[in-house]
Amino acid sequence: MEQDNPYQSSSGAPAGDSYGIRDWHDETPREITRPIRHMTYALAIMGVLILIATVITIFSITSRDPTIIAALSGMGVVYLLLAFGVYKRSRVVASLVLAFFSMSAIGLLMKSGTEKVNMVTLGLTVLLVFVSLRGTLATFRHHRHKATLRARSAGTHRGDDPAFAQRIEPKM
Repeated sequence: MEQDNPYQSSSGAPAGDSYGIRDWHDETPREITRPIRHMTYALAIMGVLILIATVITIFSITSRDPTIIAALSGMGVVYLLLAFGVYKRSRVVASLVLAFFSMSAIGLLMKSGTEKVNMVTLGLTVLLVFVSLRGTLATFRHHRHKATLRARSAGTHRGDDPAFAQRIEPKM
């Protein structure tokens, strides 16, 4: 009869502990995932645009240089691989992307002192540096957030410690 008692607690473990169902508190906040997603989108769009430029170069009658086609297609694939690395929240890949875009922005700024540089190219490069900086910082914050969750769940809880157990006074 005790098994049918609705006021008795069940003997099974909670679903979140034994079945691998994640708690909604374990999710990375949107403030962290949004810049990572923006960086992924930017890299993927650049990779697709470069591959489209490769196809246009292949079908153009004026220039069919195989080195240009190979360089463009390789660059497009590299951008797509970098986008996948950022999507998987790799700190190394995000740092490499930030370093690459920063160096290209510095190169364009140095070139603007000697030659005329297209302002659209310079503005786009600065925008990509900004997006990659936010995305790189967000990947580091994501990993710190996950480490905090692991540390919090691995520790013992106060209720499990016998020193903090509820004292039961004997009845006399």
